[in-house]
Amino acid sequence: MTDVADFAEDGFDPISWINQACESRPAEEPLEKFLAELEMRLQLSAEDIEATLSDSSAQAMRRIPFAIQEIYRLQGDIQGMQDQVQIMAQTVQRDAEEARGSVAHISELHRVKANMESACNSLKEATELSGLFVKVEEVFAAGDLPKVAEILASMRRSLSLVGDVPEFRAGRQKLRALEDRLQMQVEGSLGDALARGSDDANTRKLCGLLLAVDRYGTIESLYVSTKLAQVHALWEEHAAAGGGAEVVAAWLPSFLSRLLALLQAEAAWGAGVLPGQAAVLLGALSLGVFGKISKAVRDRLAPLRSIAPLSVLARELGVFGRGLHELLREVDAGRRREIIQLVYGPLEDKVTAYGELEAAQLEDDLRTALQPSPAPPPGSAGAAVEEPEAAVSRLASSIRPAFAALHAAVERCNALTGGSEVRALLKAVDSELTSYLTSMQSVVSGISSRQKSRAAGQDVEDIATVLQLIRVGRELSRAVGRLEAALRTAVGTAVGRLQALTGAAAAVAPSAGAAGAATAGVTPFSTASVSPGPGNDQACLLSGEAEADPVALRLVANRGERLAKLGKLGTSLSDPRFLLLPSAVSQLDIFSSTVQSTVFDVLLARVASLLAPLPSLPEWRKAAASDPAAAAAPLPSFNTYPLPYVTAIGDHLMAMPQQLEVLMGGTSEEAVAAAAAASGSTADAVGVANDPSAEWEELAAEWLDKAVSGAGGMYADAIFKIPILTEQGGCQLATDVEYFVNVMGALHVAPPPSLLTVQLLAGAASEEFGELAQGAMAEGAADVPALKALAAMRNLQLEAPAA
Repeated sequence: MTDVADFAEDGFDPISWINQACESRPAEEPLEKFLAELEMRLQLSAEDIEATLSDSSAQAMRRIPFAIQEIYRLQGDIQGMQDQVQIMAQTVQRDAEEARGSVAHISELHRVKANMESACNSLKEATELSGLFVKVEEVFAAGDLPKVAEILASMRRSLSLVGDVPEFRAGRQKLRALEDRLQMQVEGSLGDALARGSDDANTRKLCGLLLAVDRYGTIESLYVSTKLAQVHALWEEHAAAGGGAEVVAAWLPSFLSRLLALLQAEAAWGAGVLPGQAAVLLGALSLGVFGKISKAVRDRLAPLRSIAPLSVLARELGVFGRGLHELLREVDAGRRREIIQLVYGPLEDKVTAYGELEAAQLEDDLRTALQPSPAPPPGSAGAAVEEPEAAVSRLASSIRPAFAALHAAVERCNALTGGSEVRALLKAVDSELTSYLTSMQSVVSGISSRQKSRAAGQDVEDIATVLQLIRVGRELSRAVGRLEAALRTAVGTAVGRLQALTGAAAAVAPSAGAAGAATAGVTPFSTASVSPGPGNDQACLLSGEAEADPVALRLVANRGERLAKLGKLGTSLSDPRFLLLPSAVSQLDIFSSTVQSTVFDVLLARVASLLAPLPSLPEWRKAAASDPAAAAAPLPSFNTYPLPYVTAIGDHLMAMPQQLEVLMGGTSEEAVAAAAAASGSTADAVGVANDPSAEWEELAAEWLDKAVSGAGGMYADAIFKIPILTEQGGCQLATDVEYFVNVMGALHVAPPPSLLTVQLLAGAASEEFGELAQGAMAEGAADVPALKALAAMRNLQLEAPAA
């Protein structure tokens, strides 16, 4: 019998099964016989399965009545159990009500017993308290202060029991007076002991006397005031040695180092003398110290405008803050955060103003890089006129130091703000780079106005000077591109690092608008922004080392406003259309446009000068000779020579490649040096300028094409200003244009269609002009506007081409 288990498998393929069965048949058995037997076995298997299913169904049907009877029996059992449970629940409820009555009676008995015990104790304490009021005076007189403290502590306990008894209503006032007497006698001795910083038994005993009478506040007040005097002396010592406010960043780290050592010593003293109150005392002392120092440091830092010393101070403050945070680990968390924020508060004023500080720094650096034009000599009437060569050299030499300063701003931002103020950095860089580019554009405009008139005289030296502007513009565009790429990398890195630093704090930051409205005008680390209460618990989001990190604290301040804006900035980086320096890029376009127009105008100033008289030349109005013989046999066109104006233009254009070679000289070393200044590495720069010679040759060829094409356009415009063109004048014009087109061909520049149209039809005979024009238009070999203008100049009718 065939095994049919394979038919029940998922994905059963009957064709594969049959093929496999055929492959496994005995080789000597014919295929037809094998398949017939296989079909028979499958048929028998199917019949067996059908019979088995029929038997199983019959058995199942016979068992259904028995199953129904079993269900009815179970339902009856369940109903009986539910009735029993209900009876038991009623019994439990009745027992519980009886128990509650018994418990209430027992509770009343216990209350009466407690009242009787309290009354007994009150009578006992009242009896002892009367004696203590008499005894304490005797102990005061004997000078046994520890005994006095013990008696006063006992009296305080007794008064807590009998204070409402009429005879002892004045007892609390008498007790306070006695405690004040004890405090006055202890304060002097304790103040001396605290000033010495002694940890002997006498100091502990004096503190114990005040603690016994619940005067911890006196201990804290004496302790803090004594130590504040020591800190003030330490501050004055460093301030006097350090000099004025401008060098506060130089001596403040040394002061902080000694202050941390002093606080560590006080922590050890408190642990030895008052272990139970050591953390509270250290917290109170630190809060008092930095409450005073924070304002003093803020005042000293107020006139400081340089970022470099502030960056050093930021690093030192970070080290100090982490050390102090470790020292205060046993202090209450809220007070610890308040102290840490007081430590960082003064510098946060400067961080908040980072954008202004950076802008001022960059303004100075870029002004130094782009030195102003020379002042006029003493006694001269007007402003000094800067020579173009000196002006171009001044522009070129300013790029390297200017962009080195702009790249250095990234490091300054990281050093002072940890990268949290990259938005302010971008704004400052964009603004100051825009101003720098505006100044450069102004210089180029001045060069343009002077060089146009001078270049008309074909002064090769002046043209070479102006051509250097192309290289300046190219290097400037590259420098801006490298700067934006570096800023994009720096911003992306900073955003990722800062989001990781704050961790989950970013997830709870609300919208920047709501945060700004709630905290407008508040310095991030001012007391107002971190006071406990609703809306000011963002510092609780940080823990561990992050709680002492000024950058992390700054990011979660004001409900995470900075962090939310940084997140948006980081998201924008993924969009290639997003510009980090929009104003600078726009100004760079203006600068490049000014350079292009200046160079173009100077290169073609000679051409413009030679073309100026072209429309009014008398050659265009010449008629054919009046001699009949001459009229019957006009001079052949090859005897017409190009006029001097066009040959002069041709000479100028043919000399232009040599003039443009100035773009290709000495580029390799300068390109690598400029790239190195912007990227910080000569190796990186080599990647930017792999083959500068080839690049500058390509640029020279590009400008040659622009200049020659521009000259062709200028020539065509001048031609179409000719008012009247005779047939003889047309022949001369065709000859001139043919010469110009040949010059363009020699320079490998395609002539414009308008000139080709003039070359083809300007000298055509009047009777042939229309036919030639129709043919040229039909073949697409004529520029229609030029053709119409030429017909008007020749005073000929131009028929529309046949459809």
